[in-house]
Amino acid sequence: MLACLPPAAVRATDPRPGAFQLGAWLPHWKKDAGVKRFVQHAAAFSTISPFAFRVQSAERIDDTPRIAREPWPTLRRAARGHGVKVLPSIVWADLEERARTLADPALRARHVQGLLERVERHAFDGLDLDYERKLAAEREGFSRLVTELSEALHARSKILSCTIEPRDREQPRAGVRGRKRSPWVDDYAVLGARCDQIRVMAYDQWALASVGQARHADPAWVKGVARHVATHLPKHKLHLGIPTYGWEFRGRGSHVKKKRALSFGQFQAELARLGLTPEREPRGSLIARAGRRTLVMPDAAAIRSLTGVARDAGLAGVVLFKLDGQTDPAYWKHLKVATTAR
Repeated sequence: MLACLPPAAVRATDPRPGAFQLGAWLPHWKKDAGVKRFVQHAAAFSTISPFAFRVQSAERIDDTPRIAREPWPTLRRAARGHGVKVLPSIVWADLEERARTLADPALRARHVQGLLERVERHAFDGLDLDYERKLAAEREGFSRLVTELSEALHARSKILSCTIEPRDREQPRAGVRGRKRSPWVDDYAVLGARCDQIRVMAYDQWALASVGQARHADPAWVKGVARHVATHLPKHKLHLGIPTYGWEFRGRGSHVKKKRALSFGQFQAELARLGLTPEREPRGSLIARAGRRTLVMPDAAAIRSLTGVARDAGLAGVVLFKLDGQTDPAYWKHLKVATTAR
């Protein structure tokens, strides 16, 4: 097991220690609406993550958000004014190139240097590493990347946030293969020692549930995820990722598939068009069915419930995916409650 960072190093990069923290991923494709919403509620946030810079190779990291252009400077000013840490998310979709880089010490070192250059060029407070769909062969290389990157960032008093896929047990269920085993590739001992924040994506449950189940962030499953990670990772670093968007599923029985993501406004429009009245899953999302279609949407009540799961489990906070101006407006009335000091 890798040695844990000294407590002082962790405290130096811990935004608002002692308070229940709120963060969000803010997508570049909805940046104007998302930044407007952030500016309105900046005082409630601890971190904000422009989503996302895209890695193409070990040294090439594309500025997909065009971070120097408006409205990002407006976000940066609001963040500074309220002590909010700006941690841009880094994603890597070319899985073969990623695996090759992680396995090669020289390529990995160049990749770390490329990430540091992005942080320093834009004076970010750190970054959010969001490398998903990992195969078992990437386990050692990813652990080494996290170790090397954290050492370099901490030497500069910067924060490393690690976004990971959820698991609610130590071993995957029978039949879970390939990329669906990605949550079990992460080495919790390394992440717990090296990451300042660990964001667990407790949504898109379909990836872990049985075929045919139209689920998104079922509270019982989210509780299981929160309990499991809190047992194996430092609670003061754990942030529960919760969704502000829904899904439309199509099919019946064992042939249910995701059709499209839904904003809260799209969900309401579909209900009106189809003349549907939604039901509520126990302490969970709104759900409506019409023939072969199932609509699932976490509204303000569902988001509050999931926030409560994180608080009850003793986690450090929650992170919203996504802050895009399309959340149920009622949610913002409850921010003060959600972020009240412990």
